[in-house]
Amino acid sequence: MQAIHAFPLAKDLRAKFLAYVHRLVECLGINLVPRLSAIIWALQHPSIDADDFTDILVLLNQIILKFANEATVLQSIVPTLFSECIAKVHQFLGPTWDWSGAEAQPAMLASSPRASQPIVKSTGAPVGSTEDLRERAVLQKQYYTFLNTISQCSVRDDLMSPKESLAIPDLLHGATTHIDPGVRKLCITTISNLVIHWISKIQSGSQGDMFNQADIQEFAYKKFGCDILIFSLLVKPESGGIDIRDAASISLLTEVSTQIKALYDTSGQEYLAILYQETTTRLGWSSDIAQQFTQHIVQLQGRQLKSYLKSLFLEYRKL
Repeated sequence: MQAIHAFPLAKDLRAKFLAYVHRLVECLGINLVPRLSAIIWALQHPSIDADDFTDILVLLNQIILKFANEATVLQSIVPTLFSECIAKVHQFLGPTWDWSGAEAQPAMLASSPRASQPIVKSTGAPVGSTEDLRERAVLQKQYYTFLNTISQCSVRDDLMSPKESLAIPDLLHGATTHIDPGVRKLCITTISNLVIHWISKIQSGSQGDMFNQADIQEFAYKKFGCDILIFSLLVKPESGGIDIRDAASISLLTEVSTQIKALYDTSGQEYLAILYQETTTRLGWSSDIAQQFTQHIVQLQGRQLKSYLKSLFLEYRKL
């Protein structure tokens, strides 16, 4: 750690150190815990760039997975780093970053309005260059992977509440606007982990002061169950939506149909009632079409529901 501080610009040295720490996490396990916070902070210095911070998130992800069943360990490490991680991600992505991923797509790189800017960071690629955009896009995806891991562990209630967490708006951006079906699927899965957990806590009466029934109706049923799982997929590709006819979108549609079914299985008619209301008032569907839609969610399973949703989305886009 002293060497890392002494040579902050030595990327090769930092890479070797990271590889060493990754192995120590697996080999030493719980014995490494007292050193973990110091190791993470040692890797952060004023000269790091998006690529460097991606490596830190990968390490944090490994640590969380390694100690997923050790609530005390996670509580001693993750909460103190979580807010700082979110702040760093936003710092490296920048205030004008396109969270939909469109600018970072290979087809968009050559026409980036920032590609010709001569500004160069202290380390890494020139700001706005193809490599810089690629590095930041990788950071964004790793950030979502990090949030997905947290959504499955014991510290999620402390770090990712529906009303206060700074990470929730970022997940909503990814789940509704990202043009990469894989990234959108990752965000949807993460939000689903949280929503199903929150609904279960409401049903068991163990939510405490985290949220109430009205919060769940607004976030779980309207934002997730309607805006993300249904409405965002009605957007045409030329307007920034996903091309659901593309082979890359098959996995996304499978995930969407699975999550719609899971939300219904968890909450029953409460979700369907809100879905019926939202499709009739916001989309202008007739009561017959909305009723048929909710009935299909109840009756259809697996591939049948996915095929039905695909046909419905494509038919709606023709309007």
